[in-house]
Amino acid sequence: MKAPYLNRILTQSITQKLTPAHIVILLGARRVGKTALLEHIGQQFSGSVLRLNGESLETHELFARQTAANYRKLFGATELLLLDEAQAMPNAASHLKFLVDEVPQVRILATGSAPIDVRDIGAPLVGRSTTLHLYPFSFAELSAHEHPLETRANLEERLIYGSYPGVWHCHTFAEKAAYLHEILHTYLLKDILAFETVRQSSKLLDLLRLIAFQIGQEVSLTELGTQLGMSKNTVERYLDLLEKVFVVVRRSGFAGNMRNQIAKSHRWYFVDNGIRNAVIGNFSLLASREGQEIGRLWENYCISERLKFNTSRDERRWTQSYFLRTYTQQEIDLIECSDGSNPGIPLIQAFECKWSPKAKQRIPSAWKEAYPDAPVHCLHRENYDEFFQ
Repeated sequence: MKAPYLNRILTQSITQKLTPAHIVILLGARRVGKTALLEHIGQQFSGSVLRLNGESLETHELFARQTAANYRKLFGATELLLLDEAQAMPNAASHLKFLVDEVPQVRILATGSAPIDVRDIGAPLVGRSTTLHLYPFSFAELSAHEHPLETRANLEERLIYGSYPGVWHCHTFAEKAAYLHEILHTYLLKDILAFETVRQSSKLLDLLRLIAFQIGQEVSLTELGTQLGMSKNTVERYLDLLEKVFVVVRRSGFAGNMRNQIAKSHRWYFVDNGIRNAVIGNFSLLASREGQEIGRLWENYCISERLKFNTSRDERRWTQSYFLRTYTQQEIDLIECSDGSNPGIPLIQAFECKWSPKAKQRIPSAWKEAYPDAPVHCLHRENYDEFFQ
């Protein structure tokens, strides 16, 4: 039996932007549901649809003869082109630009799991392309299909196994763990190893393991390099690649108008808790984990869910996220800065991630002085749903 389709919040944004002579680029890791979303949009579209796969040699051959006459012949009757895994198609940017120039009635939805090449599509198409990001299921997407009591009951499971669509369809914990190991080794690392400059998956896994135990802490590239036996520059390059294929996400130190904040460091989080736990090989329940480890899982979950919340909504797409640490060791886990285009969103707000509702919230005095009107929220297991939907 085919698994039920779970509606994605990005669907509305995509369909609104699918206008003639416009390209919507949907980026995300493999197996987060890009193809399912692409197919869903194609099924809902009332006009003529052409589906192609950028990893197919037949698709490469179709685009290879880049002439106006050939493109009009191939795509003249098409109103919506769905191009999956566009990053695998040679010279994708050039071909798609030429297509929208010569066949202007075509709407294009292109997906990509490796944005290094796909992002280049936007360079010659300023004003005629939109880039969106799809992540594993968000809290809002999952909770829309559950009773509130189910959502609460499933929180621990999502801290451990994450929210990949395939995990959602698995029935047992053993199946979920096996699926996550497959995602990590077969798909995510495969995308990184596709780059010429990366040869050893073992080094990438070792790097990810070190990052997994430093969630919520500033990461020293020099120290990582020493532990891994590689240069600081190589560590930085590997982390950059891991971020570009949506395994991890960085948060920079906040550089506001406070005098004593540390702004030149980074913290790293996993886009999905399940992948993080697959990296360290630990899917044990919270009862058997120490408090510090539960804190890491909770902070990672909060950061990733706020990432999904902001990137899936047009009015929040330009929100920038940071952390704060002062030279006196005062901290704030997450700071979000809006571009001011939506008066309903605070220009700046702060979040502290505390698993226990009884945990004491400590706000740096320097922050209170510098930003007295900025709201400060405490995300804990009793109120988190208020901030993720």
